[in-house]
Amino acid sequence: MRVMELTTFGGPGGFVASERDTPTPGPKEALVRVRATSLNPADVGVRSGVFGPMVAVPVVLGFDCSGVVEAVGSGVTGVSPG
Repeated sequence: MRVMELTTFGGPGGFVASERDTPTPGPKEALVRVRATSLNPADVGVRSGVFGPMVAVPVVLGFDCSGVVEAVGSGVTGVSPG
């Protein structure tokens, strides 16, 4: 899957387009094909380095997103692929 990952904290640079393996959802997780995302205060905090050693780079931002459920793990109720 294609991602924009943050490779360094701080200023306006630091994002790199990368390829990662598509994850498999674990128990009580859903895999979503993201169609739209936004940046919220948590993303801005990660980007600026406010969270220090709690977050390591590279990291993919976008805690808020919408899209289509692709797969679900065991124990997931209320959503299904499609």
